[in-house]
Amino acid sequence: MGSKTEKPQRMNLIQEKILVESIKKELRHQALYTRYTQNPFSEESLCAVIQRSRMEPKKKQIEPQTENQVYGWKSKPLVNRERNDRRFFFGRKECELTRSVGSSMNQNNSARSNSRKTAQ
Repeated sequence: MGSKTEKPQRMNLIQEKILVESIKKELRHQALYTRYTQNPFSEESLCAVIQRSRMEPKKKQIEPQTENQVYGWKSKPLVNRERNDRRFFFGRKECELTRSVGSSMNQNNSARSNSRKTAQ
């Protein structure tokens, strides 16, 4: 009875070794391509279709085709705002709290960059 159970186990070991060997060969000779380009010998009409598909919707159509496109279709501001006009432009303002937090963040960042330079 011992010989009958040994034979299937032995066959499994042999099959596993064959599988491991074939995987190693595949990994050794496999080339992973991450950059795909267009066939340089393809037709010009196909190239034009591909270029058109890469364009943004505003350059493809005159008017928006869906309701969601309507929201961003006219993205230019109606009135040009000048930054010199104080009525419409509110620049950043600092208070004591923002100055202290900003200076502590700058100190932490400089300490981190110094520790990275010494580690290299």
